Order: sequence, then structure tokens, then C-alpha cells
Amino acid sequence: MKPEELYQELKKYNFGPFMGVADSSFGGFFNYLDTLKNEYIPDVNEGLAFSRGAGSYLTGKKPVVMMQNAGIGNLINPQTSLNNLYNTKSLLLVGWRGNPANKKDAPEHWYMGENTKEFLELANIKSKVLESFDDIKWANDELENTSTVALIVNPEFIEKYESQHKTNYEMSRYDAVELIANNTKDMIRISTTGMISRELNKADDAPKNFYVIGSMGHASSIGLGIAKEVKEKIIVLDGDGAALMHLGVLSTIGNIKPKNFLHICLDNESWSSTGGQRTTSNTTEIKDIALACGYTNSRKVNDKENLEKVIKELLELDGPNFLLVNVKKGNLEDIERIELLPEEITKRFMEAIK
Repeated sequence: MKPEELYQELKKYNFGPFMGVADSSFGGFFNYLDTLKNEYIPDVNEGLAFSRGAGSYLTGKKPVVMMQNAGIGNLINPQTSLNNLYNTKSLLLVGWRGNPANKKDAPEHWYMGENTKEFLELANIKSKVLESFDDIKWANDELENTSTVALIVNPEFIEKYESQHKTNYEMSRYDAVELIANNTKDMIRISTTGMISRELNKADDAPKNFYVIGSMGHASSIGLGIAKEVKEKIIVLDGDGAALMHLGVLSTIGNIKPKNFLHICLDNESWSSTGGQRTTSNTTEIKDIALACGYTNSRKVNDKENLEKVIKELLELDGPNFLLVNVKKGNLEDIERIELLPEEITKRFMEAIK
């Protein structure tokens, strides 16, 4: 199905506006919507997209909230205590990563893939796999009698559409990761979901690396939990989309003030793992937010020379310290997935930091 055809069919039933968090299963649809004026604004997490949809419904609109099935957990509370309670209505488009009927996906998608329909049902959300335009009519009809309906989207069912979003930074993310890795050897490093973990794995795989291949937005919280219990330096490699998803943790970090904590955010103003869709980091100065939340030092760089200089400086200063690194869009070509299973990552890491 072409993205523009899906859009036109949804508009036939007056669906819109569109909101959510990008997913690679139907990333082309996000990219297409981003070319349309006033139709789509990205959200930082699925629960907030869902509640924004409720607000849109209250003005007479028929919101469409889009996400990966991993994000269902973030919308359970607003579904059960907002849409379900107030009978505000939304149509969900949910990417089906880890669908057991298809080729085996990455490990972080296995459990949710097997249980997507059951999770939706438990949250009182009727669902159906999107296979034709008839399913959009079904969803529209069902919304007459219920608060939330989901159309589940299999990977590649909706055709690709190239992202039009551009950035002007010169340094690649992999160059930044490699430089950071070279200056933090033998330190405890927690890397966020997606390409950043893959690139750290390629640049310098080490037992003290904890690759957070799922749980988007939680790398800094994991790092904080470790920092409270050990004296070693803790390096968190975050991304702009992941950091924005649970930005409130900056307040907790600033309140606890772990001196051994260096939080690095690699900001390319996009979700690289899902097709380069834009985030909202270009209008959010995360560096200043970190300082306002109680971080001891906060810096920003956009070239390799200053990156190495500032990393060395911040490693010598008591934290918590924050470093925002502006990098250009794009992933290292043919970057491979991490071969270690999640349980192996845990075992290896725990033994290394004893």
C-alpha cells in the first residue's frame, strides 16, 4: 500500500490530525505525512501522543495515533484512565514488530510481537491487522461504539517513502561514537536503543558495555541505578529521540547528583533506526534543560576536535555532567546487529563490574 493512498483513504473518513512516535514497520507513512503542512507533529512518547489525541478529539477531530507495538506500554495508563474513562476516541496505527508469523525479528521484539493483540485486548482496544481499505472502514464503524481501535501494520505492508528531513552537521554519529569509545576505554558504558548501541559494539565491544537494545529512553535511568552503587565512571550514550522520550529523568539525576556520571546525547534531530523521521530536538535545548535540572556541568559540541577536548575535561570534573553532540543524519553503512543475546549481555556485564 502506498503511503499517499493510505492517507487519502483515512481522510475519506475525516481522520486526522496525525501524531505519534516513528516506527520502521511503516516509516514511509511518517515520512510522507511530514511533507504535508499541519498534518503531523512528532511526539516524544506514545502515551503523550495518545493524550494529545484525546485533546484533539475534544475539539471535534478524529485523531490517528501511530507507534510501534513496543510503545503500547506507554499508552496503557492514558487508555485505561482517559479514553476508556471519558470515552474520548482515537484510531491507532501500530507497527507489528516481532510478528511470530513472519521472519524472526530482533530479540527485543519477540515477547511483544507474540502478545500484541492480547495487550491491546486487555486494555479494551479492539484491533485488526490492516490488509485493505476495508479495514479502515471497519475501524471507523467500530469507533462509533468504543473509545479506541487499533489497526496493526505488518512490516513492509506500507511502501517506503524517503525522509525529506535534513541536517547541516559535519560529524557522523559513528565518528563521534568511535572517538567517545577511544576516550572511555575500560569504563562502564550504557548505550541506548538502536544504532548507537550497534555502533558502540562495532567501535569497541567490551564486557563493561551494557547495550540497551530495547526499553527506549531508559538508558540514563539504568546508568543512574548503577552509578549509585559503584565508584567507577558511568558513561551513558543517549540519542535525542530516546532522551526526549523520558526527559523527566534529568530531574532525578540532577537531584541525586552522582559525581561519577557523564551523560552524552548524540543529537541528529531524527530517529535513525526507523527511517530518519524528525524529532523535536531542534527546538529543545536539552543541554540547558540538564543544567536547569541540577547537572553540575553541561556542554555542546559539533566537531571532532572539540568533542575530544570536552570529553577529557568532563571526565576530570565531578558530575553529573552532560554533553550534547550534534551529528549529521545517517547510519554507518551495513552496520550489523549485536550478536550477543540480552541475557549474555547481562551476565558478561555483571561479571565485569564485580
